[in-house]
Amino acid sequence: MKAILIDHFGDKGVLKYDDIETPAPKPGELLIRIAVCGAGFGDVMLRNGGYPDEPVFPITLGFDASGTVDAVGDGVPDTWLGRRVMVAAPNCNADYVVVPVPFATPLPDSVSDEAAAAAATNYASAYHLLHTVNRVEEGQTMLVYAAAGGVGSALIQLGKLAGLHVIGLTSTPSKCDFVLAQGADCAINYNDENVVEKINKFTDGKGVDSIMNSVAGDTLNRDFQVVAPLGQVTLFGMSAGMPSPDLTGQFLMNFRRSIRLQMFSLATLAMHYPEAITKSLETIVKLIAEDKIEPHVHEILPLAETAQAHHLIESGQVLGKVLLKP
Repeated sequence: MKAILIDHFGDKGVLKYDDIETPAPKPGELLIRIAVCGAGFGDVMLRNGGYPDEPVFPITLGFDASGTVDAVGDGVPDTWLGRRVMVAAPNCNADYVVVPVPFATPLPDSVSDEAAAAAATNYASAYHLLHTVNRVEEGQTMLVYAAAGGVGSALIQLGKLAGLHVIGLTSTPSKCDFVLAQGADCAINYNDENVVEKINKFTDGKGVDSIMNSVAGDTLNRDFQVVAPLGQVTLFGMSAGMPSPDLTGQFLMNFRRSIRLQMFSLATLAMHYPEAITKSLETIVKLIAEDKIEPHVHEILPLAETAQAHHLIESGQVLGKVLLKP
């Protein structure tokens, strides 16, 4: 089968569209013939060596897909065979992927392969940021970084369903328009507007209850300025690099406001609470089928053109999700 591989870190030139052996499902696993898979900033981070852990090369990229179950491992009911499924798991940029049963959920006819692939990891991440890590409450205010991207737009849509007031942070006027179209109550262009002033105006100086930060770098000090007392800042990505070395000092300066700083990775649930992944995927499929959320597909490219997908992501052009077809 064909797959997108890397055997060392680097720019998009390290991506290889190559032949590898089709995997066989082990006990408790499904072999899925992929119809559509996704490319996201997590793939770019992995390709660049941006995660702190050391992977074992070669690596197949891709964290989300949709497709059809072609084979099952021991202990898996044959009723899975032939089912269309949504998948949130590694190694999805390929013709086939093997995943444990908890990381796939059946799709009704009303949910397309494209919508499922666009939603899987992005919306599962957003769901758990809102309801597992932060446990948001109706009426609270949330600030979303990279709000025009895949997880950002998912946070907006799911946040509005949860009754939140949502502020989206992004980089251009056209992206602000997109963010508002996703349902955000306020969109801020951080290149042209004073972020702190606009947040304070929107919240009447109270600050925001939750901040979903996928950027980090030097942004956390600003987050500490605008988060409300007893509020929380959640770091779930580092597209701008590691936070400031003086992070502890910046954080402790806010001791009397009792704010919380935390981290989140969907991999934590995958490794330790796989049943939580199942719950979120089932919820997402139901919400798509009921037309309560709508994943936005920016472009669909052939799997062989994954390098172009990475170029679009890195250039900041993507609204929602880029998809790939084997």
